[in-house]
Amino acid sequence: MSPLLIIIGILVFGTILFIVEVFFLPTLVVGKIAFVVTILGLAVAFYELGAVVGSVCVLATIVVNGLLLYYGMDRISNSKIAVREVIDGKVNLFDDYGLKINDEGIAVTDLRPEGKAEFNDKKVTVWAYDGFIEALTPVSIHQIQDNKIFVKTI
Repeated sequence: MSPLLIIIGILVFGTILFIVEVFFLPTLVVGKIAFVVTILGLAVAFYELGAVVGSVCVLATIVVNGLLLYYGMDRISNSKIAVREVIDGKVNLFDDYGLKINDEGIAVTDLRPEGKAEFNDKKVTVWAYDGFIEALTPVSIHQIQDNKIFVKTI
């Protein structure tokens, strides 16, 4: 049997495994096997047939597997199970309500060390500066750093 046919067979087998990975069984196990088989086929191509044929095999493998990957990703993104919603929410929004150091309020919840305190009829998430503070304890703002308000008892 011709070395060219053996190399083509190995590369086709690697491509079939790649198709199985992308379209049917996305577990990464088959993909790793496909990668190893394809690299093996390309190594044999370079060893048996020389640099020119090996380079053509590399180019053909990249083009074929690239087109299959493009088609596969397009198919997956247009399937019924694809997530099409956009999450536009934001986290850790810091709104200090115009609070400044030494403003006084009351702890609404226990501060262990995080909790809620009320300043000027606004409930704000605060952190105890030193230790734990029980609920309904008068507190004052000791420090405002980054997006945290640190309070201490009065």
